[in-house]
Amino acid sequence: MVKKMKFVNIMGDANDINRVREKYLIKYDIQIEDAVKELSAVDKDISVYSPNNLYVNELKEIENIAEKAKVTLSGHIDAEDIPVEEASGTIRKIKSMWEGFDTKVEDLLKEKKAAEGLIRQVSPFIEIDLGLDNLYKLNFINYRFGRLPVSLYSQFRDYLYGEDSLIFVKTHADEEYIWGIYFVPRTIHERVDAIFSSLYFERVEIDHVLEKTPAEECARLKNRISEIEAEIETLLNEKQNNLESFQPDILKAYKKLCEQYNFEEMLKYTAKTKEGIYIIVGWMGSNDAEALGEEIKEDDKVTLIIKEPNIKSKPPTKLSNFILFRPFEFFVNIYGLPSYNEIDPTPFLGITYTLLFGIMFGDLGQGLLLALFGYLYYRKTRVPLGAILSVVGLSSAFFGAMFGSIFGYENIIPALWLRPLESMMDILIVTVSFGIILNICAIVIHIINSIRNKEVGSLLFDSNGLAGLFFYVFVIAAGLSVYFKNPIAPLWLTEIILIIPLILIMLREPLSNMVNKKGKLLNGSLSSYLMEAVFETFEILLSYVTNTISFVRVGAFALCHAGMMSVVLMLAGASHEHGGGNILVMIFGNIFVMALEGLIVGIQCLRLQYYEMFSRFFTGSGRAFKSFTSNKP
Repeated sequence: MVKKMKFVNIMGDANDINRVREKYLIKYDIQIEDAVKELSAVDKDISVYSPNNLYVNELKEIENIAEKAKVTLSGHIDAEDIPVEEASGTIRKIKSMWEGFDTKVEDLLKEKKAAEGLIRQVSPFIEIDLGLDNLYKLNFINYRFGRLPVSLYSQFRDYLYGEDSLIFVKTHADEEYIWGIYFVPRTIHERVDAIFSSLYFERVEIDHVLEKTPAEECARLKNRISEIEAEIETLLNEKQNNLESFQPDILKAYKKLCEQYNFEEMLKYTAKTKEGIYIIVGWMGSNDAEALGEEIKEDDKVTLIIKEPNIKSKPPTKLSNFILFRPFEFFVNIYGLPSYNEIDPTPFLGITYTLLFGIMFGDLGQGLLLALFGYLYYRKTRVPLGAILSVVGLSSAFFGAMFGSIFGYENIIPALWLRPLESMMDILIVTVSFGIILNICAIVIHIINSIRNKEVGSLLFDSNGLAGLFFYVFVIAAGLSVYFKNPIAPLWLTEIILIIPLILIMLREPLSNMVNKKGKLLNGSLSSYLMEAVFETFEILLSYVTNTISFVRVGAFALCHAGMMSVVLMLAGASHEHGGGNILVMIFGNIFVMALEGLIVGIQCLRLQYYEMFSRFFTGSGRAFKSFTSNKP
């Protein structure tokens, strides 16, 4: 059901607003509205109390810290209250600790990158069995490390290989390059360097910090890289352990910063007069508003005005349903939230969805397993679908007992009502009759909603109003009277009785405008309206038929379930009457049927709710109630 709301107006000295929040407002659920917008028409001298929320960034920072520290922040935080300065100090302390660890890790990563670069420089020359420090000491000989393309190596041999003053040591080769080092006297190195350049020789600079042979240096650098990786892992583990040690402080800081964020958010919607008076307006549940009024009664520093919603206001919607119906709010919210003056369809959906699922998927054993799975899933995840599955599983088990079916066997328990495969017409008639009752209920709910919203035209002339209800019920009654050969009225009178509500439905626009005392009866021309009305009326007639016949699928799925289990029994070498069969085939067959048919039946039940019933009475145009104490950035 939709909770009754009251509009509250709270006023007092601007310097006292923090006390009011901590002493009163934080205890109750109140949706803060924009006071400046609400009151600007009557007072031009009011302004926003505080336009900016100063705690947005700090709250995001503590949430980021909590994520890295693996601290769960969802739900109620049971932590002691601390000053806001201490909460901000927690962020600074953790960030400072982070920076220390991050600086060390960054320095190690730079060293690792440098070592990897040296390995890339030296590895092509690993076959040189000569200490690199010896090369640095050469005074009269120049040396060059590098590579030249394979395609030009033959030209190098033609030009320079026979030079007595040149030594080229080939160290490595691949498909593209020949790697090596050449030695040349300094007196002629410019000419030789120029020739090598013309052969596209690419020099490789070897860092002078390396002293041993290339092989020894590569081994040393690889060992150092392994040491660096171990040091980084140690630092990261130490950082994580330190973070986890901050868990109590993180929870305290988060709780306090949430409170401060919500307070600052409230101030963005609070008005302030030039005389220094704050004004807070918003919506509260009736019980909360009355409790707040009793608490504030003796406080002469605060003024509280409580108002009933008027016809022009649009109060937020806050649902409050019985515990068994509460999970079904998930399905309702997918379609839309009921507006404040609408009937909450959650109980109706919960009951009808549960019954429809049970009829379509009636099996005692499979139903109990679905209920157990849904219960365990809900306990682990708190996802509403788990609770829904648990409820509809019990309905499935109930109808399984009524049908005498348990894991597809129909010889173990007696049928308390009927067996679908043996009573096909009966199950189809029952389900269509059930659909007729649900359609009538949907039209009645639309009528109640029209009365609540004072929509007289919709109440009287809509296809889901009194005219539509009378037509639909009379058609059903007339059809049954003909079937039982006991007409309720002569044919000519029956035709007149049926034509009258159809004419009212067809002329609902001008009739509604007339009842509501609108100036124009029609928005367009009479001819275009009549043509459109004829087609719409024909469509309405079809919808009555299709909405009723749609419920044949309920009985069809009951038969389908029995048929699918017959196939499983046949594959297992068993039968409905004698039981038995391959146990593995029965197990996997039941799992397959539960998964496949359970999904299909669940979707079909939801389709019947949305298209056959909700479309008749539910607009889903409400806005959700949001307490300022639960705001998040």
